Amino acid sequence: MSITTSPLPPAVPLPSSPLPETQPVPPAPSPAPVLPTASPNPVAPVLPVTTQKGYTATVMIMAGISCILIAIASLPFLVPILTDLPFILRTQPERISVNKKIYTPLSYFILLDERNAAVYPVQFLRINSIDFIRNVPIQGNIPHLEELTIDNNPVEHLPDTLGTLSDLKTLYVTNGRLSSVPASIGQLTALENLSLTGNRITKLPESIGNLTNLVALNLAYNNLDSLPASITNLTKLEILDLTGNRFRTFPRVLPPNIQYLFIGGNRIPAGMLRSATLPEGQDIFY
Repeated sequence: MSITTSPLPPAVPLPSSPLPETQPVPPAPSPAPVLPTASPNPVAPVLPVTTQKGYTATVMIMAGISCILIAIASLPFLVPILTDLPFILRTQPERISVNKKIYTPLSYFILLDERNAAVYPVQFLRINSIDFIRNVPIQGNIPHLEELTIDNNPVEHLPDTLGTLSDLKTLYVTNGRLSSVPASIGQLTALENLSLTGNRITKLPESIGNLTNLVALNLAYNNLDSLPASITNLTKLEILDLTGNRFRTFPRVLPPNIQYLFIGGNRIPAGMLRSATLPEGQDIFY
């Protein structure tokens, strides 16, 4: 038996379908950053540590301030030494009235010299302050000075040179710490008004009888318990104030021509005061 073989049909070529070219795939977008939600108690950011340079500058500034404070604190001790004047200066801006002109203590006391014509003639010198001077700044005669007022200062004593103020007519040293009065006050023979009220005076010198031109004498609020016998020499004295002292009996000696006597606030019994009399036309206030 013969097997007849038939030839295979020719291969049909497949249609060509070229593949598309591969395109680069773009990267996927990164997701948006997630912002932290506000915390109800946010933590304070950490500050950078101070550098050595800043620390050094701070130390230098503090040292400079300390030096300035020490210099100011030393001023009350250095100024009297440097200027050789008997007063104590405080740093607050006190004022001195001289012939209706205002000076600071330092500027005036440096000028206060008999050889300096810039401050003369001086007629009125008023020092009104609190805790300013302890010593009256008078070293010698001040020509033409007629009034010297020192009020509300802790003045502890009056210098003997006070008696050189030959033209002085009014002297007020009030609300201070005087415990005595120098005998040289008797040299102020031109004095007409003297007030030493508000001090701690316990006794007056006999030389006070030399103030024969005195018209008003205020010794209120001191520690007096008697008057010197020489007070009878004050023939022009019209007003005498002894209020608030330590008199236990009515004064035995008084100026002969006194017109007004203030003697309340003492330890004198009321009956003794009521029985006290002065010549007609003269008044006692108690």
